[in-house]
Amino acid sequence: MGGRFANVNNNGIVLPEADYLAAYGMTNDGPDTTPPTVVSVTRLDPSPTNAASVRFLVTFSEAVSGQDVSNFHVEASGMTGASITQMSNCPGATCTITVGVGSGSGTLRLDVWDDDTIKDAANIPLGGIGIGNGDFTSGELYDVQHYELYLPFILK
Repeated sequence: MGGRFANVNNNGIVLPEADYLAAYGMTNDGPDTTPPTVVSVTRLDPSPTNAASVRFLVTFSEAVSGQDVSNFHVEASGMTGASITQMSNCPGATCTITVGVGSGSGTLRLDVWDDDTIKDAANIPLGGIGIGNGDFTSGELYDVQHYELYLPFILK
């Protein structure tokens, strides 16, 4: 059976425990034991593209901190030199990652690697305790098309 609380901000009216907790945004579900997860990695720019850089939005199941460049990996097929050039809006429930596409044509994907440094407010690591169990490798792809223009030389 729940207790009763006096609401000192409302002339001492006595509220049942459940009403008090609900009114003041508290829960009685106990401590947070749910590990954060990566919900999605989505493109923020049009694809196909011939841009020098592209942006990905990484969305987590809740606000997290501890993200750094080592937690993100650029998976490039058919291209060389693609790399992360900027991270913004981290920490939080989302993080924007800018990737320089390098050279060549092909596809780019941003993966999230779990090394237990990304944690929620309850200090629970991404995917729970254990390296790799929160990895995310199924985000959206960019189709990068860099075309080189060849002009024929006319020799006389």
